Amino acid sequence: MVMTIEPGIYINDTAPVEEKWKGIGIRIENDIRATKKVLRI
Repeated sequence: MVMTIEPGIYINDTAPVEEKWKGIGIRIENDIRATKKVLRI
């Protein structure tokens, strides 16, 4: 079995944050492979 875990944060242009943070985003992707004997990240 293979699963993908992709937590992320995205800040739109109308968010109440400092101007330098508007319009950005980040996503971290991890692929996980699980077999009966091995869990591999």
